[in-house]
Amino acid sequence: WGERPVVFVTLDPDATLDLETLRAALAPGFQTWQMPDSLHPLPAMPLTSTGKIDKKVLRAKVLAMTSSGTKPGDLA
Repeated sequence: WGERPVVFVTLDPDATLDLETLRAALAPGFQTWQMPDSLHPLPAMPLTSTGKIDKKVLRAKVLAMTSSGTKPGDLA
């Protein structure tokens, strides 16, 4: 309870994406409560030793952001 989805993305250097554009693209397939609250661009996804996305690192980034008062989208 109280969990909210967040999105971590990697973009091409010349690409841009904002939260409202993402939410508009997701709207047809998602309920309102499933919509992400924040969008976090990363230079690369953290990977485990087996090459899978390291969700523990991503969770730690969200926890660090919320405890430091960083605004959504400011995490890089």
